[in-house]
Amino acid sequence: MMSLIYTFIEAIGQGVIQKPFYHDTAE
Repeated sequence: MMSLIYTFIEAIGQGVIQKPFYHDTAE
C-alpha cells in the first residue's frame, strides 16, 4: 500500500515538471 502512494506522488511530481514543457511544445 505504501509503495502505491509513493508511485502516485512520483507521478504527480513528473506531471508538474512536464506540464510547462508540454505547454511550451504546444505553442
